[in-house]
Amino acid sequence: MRTEAIVFTAPSQPVLQAVELPDELAPDEFRGRTLCSGISIGTERLLWEGRLAWSDEPHFPQVLGYQAIGIVEALGSEVTDFEIGQRVLWRNSRFAEELPRAFSGTHTAMAVARRGDALPAPEGLDDESGSLFVLPAVGFHGVAMAQVSYGEVVAVQGLGMVGLAVVAACRLRGARLVAIDPSPQRRAAALAMGADVAVDPTIDSAADAVKSMNPSGADVVFESTGVGRLLDAAFALARTHGRFVFQGNYGGDKPIEIQFLVPHGKQLTCFFPCNDGLLPCRRAVTQLMARGQLDWRPAVSHVVGPVGAVTLYERIIAGHGAATDVLGAVIRW
Repeated sequence: MRTEAIVFTAPSQPVLQAVELPDELAPDEFRGRTLCSGISIGTERLLWEGRLAWSDEPHFPQVLGYQAIGIVEALGSEVTDFEIGQRVLWRNSRFAEELPRAFSGTHTAMAVARRGDALPAPEGLDDESGSLFVLPAVGFHGVAMAQVSYGEVVAVQGLGMVGLAVVAACRLRGARLVAIDPSPQRRAAALAMGADVAVDPTIDSAADAVKSMNPSGADVVFESTGVGRLLDAAFALARTHGRFVFQGNYGGDKPIEIQFLVPHGKQLTCFFPCNDGLLPCRRAVTQLMARGQLDWRPAVSHVVGPVGAVTLYERIIAGHGAATDVLGAVIRW
């Protein structure tokens, strides 16, 4: 079965082209027609640049994406709890041809996905927010690991999709929040999601904003940029005996360098969240979205078709990731 997909044929070279899906489903698989797939710019950039690989297979060609929402069209023999026509969320797609893929490969018009990686879309969940369901789950998982509590002062450095999810999750837990990012659009989104203060670190002092809430520093600091050289600035925001969350993905192509004595002297407890908390966290986040308790719409800045997605990728790549007006991007198939 042929379908359209966004394929990176080489590093930083996206095209829209046909790919082959398997005609026969495995017993635990289903076939879905994609409504929307969500772009994860940070992780996908590491992949399209060839700086991060999930296996020893060749990196290219590959289909990126690890989050989508769509309609079930066919079921494997063991999938008894989904129905034809049901709206579901999935994280992967299998291809018939020898096409390396980055973890999931969901930027396709049709998908063959495993039931174990999918969940029903709750009633009330809109397609665009729902297609980005993994990214808020990543942030919520990090907040759960750090055990953020009511009244604590939290600093979030980097307000991409995961950083915004951290802001939203901490607000639901009653924390006080300083959100830090040079992008005015991202700061506005953070304020909409519950940040008390949003700081442009190129103009104002994030440390002063934190100290205005707690003179000794932040109880918890989330470093969400994924940029190793910004770690030292984030360490400086924490109080002694505070917690520090490496919430960004710093890639695997080179080591991270830090000024050791600052976190060492502060005796920080550090956390390294790796995934999105898996199905329990995904289910909780999508239910919060559907109920209106997590409004993810301020995080969606661009909705494009498949052709427009190629153009959007090219613009981000040409700007070397500096297209700061692009926050949450959705491909509507």
